[in-house]
Amino acid sequence: MKTRIQELRKSKKMSQVKLATLVDTSQNTISRIELEEADPSPELLCKLADYFHTSVDYILYRSNQRYIWEAHDNTADSRISMYARKLQSLNEEKRNAIYTLINIMSDTEEQG
Repeated sequence: MKTRIQELRKSKKMSQVKLATLVDTSQNTISRIELEEADPSPELLCKLADYFHTSVDYILYRSNQRYIWEAHDNTADSRISMYARKLQSLNEEKRNAIYTLINIMSDTEEQG
């Protein structure tokens, strides 16, 4: 488990302190988890999974699918998956603006 959490943290070039702040825990807790001296609580596991847009199963090595929206092959779905991951990282206001734009474009396409 330590490797996954550490790998996810480092992929964002993030310190333990920054991650701890984002998931409402201490740097010491993150350090102890990464050193395999402690296991994260179920609540912390969920917070970590949510922050990194992955599943608890991925963190616990029960899945190799890193992203929740990860495509299973190299079809057009992979591009959709990429945008879905980016969409998840936006704040609610920006996501809603994009949803509105998609709805407008979809309605226009259906009419025309």
